Amino acid sequence: MVRLRATLAGHTERVESLAFSPDGRVVATSSKDTSVKLWDTATGQLKVTLTGHRGWVNNARMAFSPDGNQMATAGFRDKAVKLWDVTTGQLRVILTGHNKPVISVAFSPDSQAVATGSYDKRPKLWDAKTGQLKATLIRSEKDVQRLRALFSPNGQVVLTTAGSRTPMLWDAATGKLKAVLSGHIGLPIAEFSPDGPLVATASNDFEGTVSPASSAKLWDAKTGKLIARLVEHESDILDLVFSPDGHLLATASRDGTTKVWDVATGQLKFSTEGEKQIARRVTFSPDGQTLAVGYYDHAKTWDVATGQLKATLTARQEEIEINFSPDGQLLVTTSNKTVKVWDMRSGELIARYHQRVWKYAEGGVSCLLAEKPGLRPKEEAHRHGEAYQSGGPFVISHVGDVAGLAEGEDPRVVAGAAGRGGDGISRPGQV
Repeated sequence: MVRLRATLAGHTERVESLAFSPDGRVVATSSKDTSVKLWDTATGQLKVTLTGHRGWVNNARMAFSPDGNQMATAGFRDKAVKLWDVTTGQLRVILTGHNKPVISVAFSPDSQAVATGSYDKRPKLWDAKTGQLKATLIRSEKDVQRLRALFSPNGQVVLTTAGSRTPMLWDAATGKLKAVLSGHIGLPIAEFSPDGPLVATASNDFEGTVSPASSAKLWDAKTGKLIARLVEHESDILDLVFSPDGHLLATASRDGTTKVWDVATGQLKFSTEGEKQIARRVTFSPDGQTLAVGYYDHAKTWDVATGQLKATLTARQEEIEINFSPDGQLLVTTSNKTVKVWDMRSGELIARYHQRVWKYAEGGVSCLLAEKPGLRPKEEAHRHGEAYQSGGPFVISHVGDVAGLAEGEDPRVVAGAAGRGGDGISRPGQV
């Protein structure tokens, strides 16, 4: 059973984005009214309001530090980033140096550094305590609007991708370029292994022939040396992910297959065959024992040890994202119309939420109505976007100028997917 815990009302215009603090005790909401509000998830009470932005703040311009003590924000017309004390709401420091609006922001894993991207084509690294500029990552690529940067798990390396074929590794302390991960064509996707020594990249690679053959590559994160090239797919690789222990890499392709590779040897462990639809998203369960793949109108799960199909989760519309709950017992699939919650032990659908749209003067407004048996229509939660909260209740986001805070009687997380984007980099710490 899912029940509405609290209504987070206070914004004067439409709520646009939300984010949880790392410990799940605070949720931040941003609005067209240009403010960011921090709420206590236990009580639903407003803690502080962060103001002074030039334009509204979206998820790419809003980030909690990993230690949960700070928050970075920037409005869509701001050329600077504000760092706030989460407890008091006091403005600590302003990161000033970009000459065009900031497009994204992220903290390093130790919360000591901040990386920012901007339309000025010069990503920057900052000292989070003093606000001093540490380095400017100078690039020559023209398409930097999609620029993203990912800190390595130890915070010593920064990985950047953009609308180019060259992911790059930078020294996080000096800002010096360490390596160019060349060889891909098109917009590459990239990710660090969980323990940090490897980088996986993938794109659509042409070998001088008419037919494209898409490969993934494994690189040494310290040196940028190519370690292995994983060539089996017959079309674009659309998503990739390491297993939680870093021993396996899964790649999902437009050719309909998802392939699981042994990272140590570069050998193919198993491939999912017989699927006619595009494999759009792939993820491992938290224990690494189950692989889930999202297709156009369904998802499938496989046993990682045997490569055997475990379950087919049928839908009737496009499934965009797939995410496991922290304990791996639930899988959430989301589309542009529906959020579904599946029990991984039985493969059964246990909850469904439909999005319905009304027209108001300020534009479209979305709402989710639960269809789980026994859940009456009045017990509803609002949605415009969703986010996971590890180990606790969850938010099914917002409608108009109100956000709904909902929780489940089951302590396991059941949330809409804050999934990996199509911008080339996945996982927390994005810029």
